[in-house]
Amino acid sequence: MSPRADVSKERTEQILQAALVVFSQLGFDRARMEDIAAQAGLSPATLYLYFENKQAIVTAINELLFTAELDGYQQWRAAPGTARERILLMVDAIAVELEQQSALMAIVYEFFAMGLRQPAARQVLQAFLRETQAALAALVQEGMDRGEFRPMGASQIAVAIAAMIEGTLLLWGYDPEQVQLRPQIARGVELLLDGLRL
Repeated sequence: MSPRADVSKERTEQILQAALVVFSQLGFDRARMEDIAAQAGLSPATLYLYFENKQAIVTAINELLFTAELDGYQQWRAAPGTARERILLMVDAIAVELEQQSALMAIVYEFFAMGLRQPAARQVLQAFLRETQAALAALVQEGMDRGEFRPMGASQIAVAIAAMIEGTLLLWGYDPEQVQLRPQIARGVELLLDGLRL
């Protein structure tokens, strides 16, 4: 008899995909572990072998969502072009990723709300936001060092860009007919960067 293949990673992904469906339909509060197990085609007992509780699943989903976004950030530091061009490319890549995750916006908003109440959720969000801002700040600082932008606080400018992205995302989530995500983010960041030019 041949040894059984390790299906742990595959099973975990299956559970997280099932949880996304359940959370999208019911929200975090109403969803039960039994609902997730049924959606994944597992017994509740099997589900508990992979995740201790619903909060562990919520944390894993959001780490997955935010990590996927962070993976591409460092490539913009090494890309050719001016700092302004690379910031705009990075911001556009973020906007594209957000548009592709539009079906998950309710989950993302719920997680942001959880971050105000629960330290574990806050830590995931802080790590994501800080890494995003650090990548943006590095590009802004490079633009200042090259003489593209006038000297100012690179970290504060990065926070302003991140706030523009997150704020536009919120407006788009509530009124997508009025707010077009990618063009609005691009225009806002262009205006900010134009104000930094020497």
